Amino acid sequence: MIIVINILMAVVLAVCAITLQSGKQWPWVTAIVVEAIVVINGIVTIISSGVTGILPIVFAGLALRGLLHKDVRAWITAQRGPAPAI
Repeated sequence: MIIVINILMAVVLAVCAITLQSGKQWPWVTAIVVEAIVVINGIVTIISSGVTGILPIVFAGLALRGLLHKDVRAWITAQRGPAPAI
């Protein structure tokens, strides 16, 4: 079951990476949520089985750092275009 969940998260992250340039907000938010889940999973792995959870935490932390950078947020906002007038 764990392997299936990991594969599913990898597929979701790949889809988010491909559609991120569309300027829609859902791939950005989804990638942040999935990477946060990877960090939590890594912490649980460290607690339960030892050091094998360190590498996923490092990679997810680097991805989160990039996704949450102010320039990335500004780029995604610029890709969406101006807000529609009401």
